[in-house]
Amino acid sequence: MGFRMGQLAVAEAVKRRLDKSKVGLIVAECGSGKTKIGSVALSAHQNGKKCFNVILCPSHVTKKWVREIQETLPNTKAQVKIATVLILKSSH
Repeated sequence: MGFRMGQLAVAEAVKRRLDKSKVGLIVAECGSGKTKIGSVALSAHQNGKKCFNVILCPSHVTKKWVREIQETLPNTKAQVKIATVLILKSSH
């Protein structure tokens, strides 16, 4: 599991943010390693405890996310649950 320059520093910053406020946000370009950074940050924040996390992402990247999470954190179980969102418009 290799990291590029700066990824571990961002993961540490996100972990510290999670420790303080339980909310973190990673915004970066495609291919910058957001999945890997977020996985490592969550794992460090949870400090070995079993936890349930929900990750929301577009449907076209779900398989990629499962693969990347399992590659980054081999003892992690990741799976996709499909949800349908209905938007109802008022006629008024």
